Amino acid sequence: MSLIFKWLESLSIDVTITERCSREVSPKSTCTTCMDHCPVEALSIENNRVRHDLDKCDSCGGCITACPVGAINGTVPNRTVKNGMLCYEPHYCPTVKELLIFRKRGIKGISVPSYWQDLEWKKAISEANEILLSLNMQPFFFQKAEEMKEPEMTRRQLLVTAKHKGQSLAKDLAPASWKQNSNAWSLPFYYPDVQFFEASLDREKCSLCKGCFILCPQGVFSVTDAELVIDHQKCPNCRLCEDACPEGAISISENVGESSLSRFSIVEGKCKRCKQTYLSFADDEGGLCHVCTKIPSDWLMP
Repeated sequence: MSLIFKWLESLSIDVTITERCSREVSPKSTCTTCMDHCPVEALSIENNRVRHDLDKCDSCGGCITACPVGAINGTVPNRTVKNGMLCYEPHYCPTVKELLIFRKRGIKGISVPSYWQDLEWKKAISEANEILLSLNMQPFFFQKAEEMKEPEMTRRQLLVTAKHKGQSLAKDLAPASWKQNSNAWSLPFYYPDVQFFEASLDREKCSLCKGCFILCPQGVFSVTDAELVIDHQKCPNCRLCEDACPEGAISISENVGESSLSRFSIVEGKCKRCKQTYLSFADDEGGLCHVCTKIPSDWLMP
């Protein structure tokens, strides 16, 4: 069966950077998450857009799982799982994000050989377990791997199996079906009651221009006639709001815990100087829109 796995993984689709990429959404984006997780430098920035070098790519799938907004399409290589245990592989180390998602997919432990001393794996699992414990979830446990021989299959059995199962066989043996699902590697999707990041708003700087509302791909920010709401649970850490805010009023930080909302009362007023309507925080008594607050009082107004 090992030949089948190798054949399935050889059918991988070229990595594609989709329009969901924050650098496609706004030229102000500084996200480099995919490049930071590419061990062979197959990704680069050209004209503020991510470019993929197929000749360098080793199809590790690291960029796909790391992208905070699921903007990269492709096939993640099959990870060996036996009896609910993720098997240790020396050529690959899962990220903390991957481990947390694996836990939600039903993987409970790590199967390791008796000689196991991989510090990179140990560090990732330790950090994932720390988060799981903080969420009152069972951490990963370790189990010594047993020598397991792959079942033998005759040529006739192989052909019959391929004929009857076809595409369903490929989907069962390799996770290629995940490649078109933007939520396949999304922490907010798998943990709907947990926030991993927090979007902090500096009211003294915020002009309520609504730029972050429009650009945020996950709907973290919403506004009504009376309230601005920040839903921290939805934040995937793409930092597009932080990059694009013209006032530098937003900052993203790691904050794992129960999902929460930040609410700010807002009102619509009419500027005393330019007579235009504008949004402001409810306790703002200046009476001037954000533009007019920056204009000297002795300037002539039209």
